[in-house]
Amino acid sequence: MASRIVLTRSRASSSDRLTMERLYHYDTEARDILHRLLPAGEAGGHRSEIPALCGAATPTADSTRAAMLCTMGGYMAATSEVQDDWLVFGVSLRFHTCDEGGRSKPLGVPDTEYVRYQYRPNWGLPEMTGTDQVGAPVLWLQHYPANLGETLRAVIVPLAPGSLHLWRRVEPGDSLRMFEGPRLCGQAVVEWVWSTVRPVPDEEADRFVAWAEGGEQPL
Repeated sequence: MASRIVLTRSRASSSDRLTMERLYHYDTEARDILHRLLPAGEAGGHRSEIPALCGAATPTADSTRAAMLCTMGGYMAATSEVQDDWLVFGVSLRFHTCDEGGRSKPLGVPDTEYVRYQYRPNWGLPEMTGTDQVGAPVLWLQHYPANLGETLRAVIVPLAPGSLHLWRRVEPGDSLRMFEGPRLCGQAVVEWVWSTVRPVPDEEADRFVAWAEGGEQPL
């Protein structure tokens, strides 16, 4: 398996680390910019240096995103390291109604398109109790907006390496509780589990999206 660039952070707060984690793994464009600007195996520099590296006199939206990846909370180093042991889950997800204690309105606005990993709920795994939960953004939904009370296909990808050992215990047929903060907003049943790398390769992500939209289970 080819090596992939992952970030090693220093002097970053926990909230900064979470932001960087999300940016790096779920903002493909910013990640590509970072890889173009900085040699593989090296990263660093102050955010003020990034516009110059981009050939821009002033920061742009793209260069700012790359700068956040490089320098938020302090300098960071990028190391060549294999991440070939990640997981993706296909689930049947039911959104709770407002009367059931769920959301007050559907997820999404009519006539808008879903962006991959846009919805980032947390999940109560089978062994968890109360409001214990771990993060897994939604790669794709069967359709969008998602109405309350309906069941639809969804594909979710665990967020943090520290929780991956818990996700490894999840199997097809298991039930997951979906949270937005402390609020229980839905229930999911696991349909399949797929081993992959992170970031999820585009060709695999496309297959997962096809399944979510009603296609065959990935093989």
